[in-house]
Amino acid sequence: MTTASDNFNRAGPGLGANWTSPLAGITISGNAVLGSSAVDCRSWWNANIWGTDQKSSVVVGTVAANNQYCGATCNASGATSGTYNGYEISTDGSSGATHTELARFDNGVQTVLANFATTFVNGDKLTTSTVKSGSHYLISLLKNDVQIGSAFDDATPPSGAATGAPGIATFNTATLDTWNATDGVLAGATLMGQACL
Repeated sequence: MTTASDNFNRAGPGLGANWTSPLAGITISGNAVLGSSAVDCRSWWNANIWGTDQKSSVVVGTVAANNQYCGATCNASGATSGTYNGYEISTDGSSGATHTELARFDNGVQTVLANFATTFVNGDKLTTSTVKSGSHYLISLLKNDVQIGSAFDDATPPSGAATGAPGIATFNTATLDTWNATDGVLAGATLMGQACL
């Protein structure tokens, strides 16, 4: 089992050599991750080799409905915006469509797969979990380590998913803190609130 973590308690502004940022703009400010104004930013952890089943968690910081989003990513790859692939669950703190959503990325193109009827506030833990079932993925959202829902992506997985890495995401000047990730057989990743896609 591979594990990694980052509390971002350092000067910054760069995340450091352990992170690859195909959608640049994420910085460290005040010992937390800070997004960039009006920009989608994503980074994935490059310092380990990861299994295909992954769990990626962040502590939600400053978010705002329809304006500031943060999230956790899994199975991410690609070094540029046009080659970025992976799964992401992000939130602006509010519930449902356009607020707390699961998306996949294929060469930088985002496709929303599901939304979740839950809210997040500063200090909540948001976890994205992926489990490969056959040739497809089950993706789950956990809030404070309690599973909220899941979706089964019935399409061909994003390119590089089997060897991709966990990471983080922001939109606009949202903040997040304390990232943790692991791979292997994951507890709490069962089919729940299913959306077949």
